Amino acid sequence: MNEGQKNISCSLCHAYLFEEDDVVYCPVCGAPHHRECYNSIGHCSLEQLHGTEQQYDKIKRKEENQQKTYQEEKSKTEYRDKSDSFKPHFENAYYFDLLGGVPKDYQIDNGITAEEAKNFVISNTMRYIPKFAKLSKHKKTSWNFMAFLFPCGWFLSRKMYKNGIIAGILSVISTLFSLPLNNAFINLGIMDSMSYYDMTQRLMENLPNINPAVIFVAFIGMWISIATSVICGLFGDYLYKVHTVNTIKKIKTESDDLERDFRKKGGVSLVLFFIGTMAVQYIPSIIAVFI
Repeated sequence: MNEGQKNISCSLCHAYLFEEDDVVYCPVCGAPHHRECYNSIGHCSLEQLHGTEQQYDKIKRKEENQQKTYQEEKSKTEYRDKSDSFKPHFENAYYFDLLGGVPKDYQIDNGITAEEAKNFVISNTMRYIPKFAKLSKHKKTSWNFMAFLFPCGWFLSRKMYKNGIIAGILSVISTLFSLPLNNAFINLGIMDSMSYYDMTQRLMENLPNINPAVIFVAFIGMWISIATSVICGLFGDYLYKVHTVNTIKKIKTESDDLERDFRKKGGVSLVLFFIGTMAVQYIPSIIAVFI
């Protein structure tokens, strides 16, 4: 997509168009489409408007002229007193775009705007809103380091309780699977080594004394842990978008105070992050005492 054609959506599916997307334009009116969308119907989705005053390129020209007129009028009416040496301390303050460049009325899902998603996400919206805009039916993977490093804690902190509990259970199971091997290392004195070289040497010497089933179970636990982290890292942002959209729709349907419920059900909870992270770390040790 050309640099000058940002902030536009596919005329068929209305998904946000990015620079790396494969975009085609109607030869008659110039309406943009994903190539896949255009090919799916075989013609411009706005074909019925060709030849009318509602034709895509005519509407675009009108909007551009209106915007140009507005900017010209605004520049004429702006007043600056250059003779006054006093300037408020906030005059040169930086402006932070909390939507990360996404238009506030952009539909990240049917009926849900970027502005509404921002009010729900609250924290780190400059990262998540562009992610939500980019994640669509064509793309469901992204990368979230916090979800990768702390699957249970991150999900719970973003109030995705079901996902957090599932990630926590898998993490606990993976740790429990590795406990027998850790106990074998301790009993054989492998963990008492003062250096990596000594520990490796003791491990190789005592490896035949370790039950193969213990090693196999620990291996399974390791892959459960890796798979859980990688899946959460890849799909965490998409799952958060789905959670955000579904929760906002429910709030808009049932709530009589949107702002209150956005704060209550959205945002981030550091307390839940801490609880989830600590629980995954210490619950296996507690369980091991009773088994």
